[in-house]
Amino acid sequence: MEAQTVILSVFGIIIGVGVAFVLTYLAVREAVTEGMKRYWKWRVAEDAKQRAQTR
Repeated sequence: MEAQTVILSVFGIIIGVGVAFVLTYLAVREAVTEGMKRYWKWRVAEDAKQRAQTR
């Protein structure tokens, strides 16, 4: 009975860490995607300003 408890608790820890890792990965990926979108919008606006100045 004791071995079963140890095995179950180990699986529980593994599953918990896995879920936490997946959630963290998704949150970070979302933040990076949002940051890249914002950067590209800024970059396009800056390029437009530069082109307007050189004309």
